[in-house]
Amino acid sequence: MSEQDPLAQRILEDVRERLNESELAKKHNLTAQELQSILADLDEAGLIVKLEGYYQVPFMRSINAEDIIRDVRSGVDDWDLNAKYGLTMQALANTIRLLMDGNRLSRSDLAGRENLFEEVMDPNAVRGHQRYYLDFELPIIEKGNGIRGKVHDLTEKGLGIIGISARVDEIKDFSINHEKFALINPFSFQARCRWMNYDRSSGECIAGFEIVDISPDDFLELQKLVRMVTIHVSPSKDMKFEYPRE
Repeated sequence: MSEQDPLAQRILEDVRERLNESELAKKHNLTAQELQSILADLDEAGLIVKLEGYYQVPFMRSINAEDIIRDVRSGVDDWDLNAKYGLTMQALANTIRLLMDGNRLSRSDLAGRENLFEEVMDPNAVRGHQRYYLDFELPIIEKGNGIRGKVHDLTEKGLGIIGISARVDEIKDFSINHEKFALINPFSFQARCRWMNYDRSSGECIAGFEIVDISPDDFLELQKLVRMVTIHVSPSKDMKFEYPRE
């Protein structure tokens, strides 16, 4: 996308303004094939998603990386960082890891931050699938008894849930319906508990579940949700991180 970057950026902004493909092609004097090539590149980069036949930009908020770098180096503690930027510990760790990968922060900058250092340095490679940490409240309901919890993290294979307890190997039925994602239909699935513990700061239970049964239609809705909550890094000089808005 290097030679087309300026054009791709303009098209990205127009997608944000909800122009359809016909309008995009006419505005930028592109053939359908040329436009599809650019849209495919943007889609592959995770900057747009196609839902219900239309491209759109996930609803994001931006956080300037320089602000986080300055706060980390000045000694702002982990919990204050989380509160200031509205991030979970895991999302903060993902951000710090990206900054380290880009040589913007080093291990020495994390001196004295044992919990954050451990989360940053563990690549979670054994999980086998990219795990996305949610920085907004996504309700989840245990079907049958109506117990409500919230999704902590998410993949196409499993999820972490806060507020719903379970025994290891117990299978539960869940449903997810979020009014802020109008293009994602409610969906249900069965999941087996793989582990459960309690958050030391809040006292809430958090459990990890593996999805063991989901219909093809519901799996498509899960895939949409995973794509909508993906953390993106925008390609700007000041390196802004973009997260789903609450």
